[in-house]
Amino acid sequence: MRIEVVYAVSSRSWSAFVDCEDECTVAQAIEMASELDEFRNTSINRADGYSVWGKVVDESHLLSDGDRLEVLRKLTHDPMQLRRLNAKR
Repeated sequence: MRIEVVYAVSSRSWSAFVDCEDECTVAQAIEMASELDEFRNTSINRADGYSVWGKVVDESHLLSDGDRLEVLRKLTHDPMQLRRLNAKR
């Protein structure tokens, strides 16, 4: 089974495919992805949550072949507040 793992910060994003066994959980996929060179210098293990195709899931969620697993992090700024600041400029 092949899963795409995606992690992003404000200035950069990382993406890699992980080949895992059937019945693979989010936690197992993250563990495998953290060993890849693409994620070596990231904080992928300190996620604030996960989503699969934009739907929030927990670490025990079973993944399906072709899923896109997104590693979520806390927002550094409120998007609404940033829009207001940009509109004033």
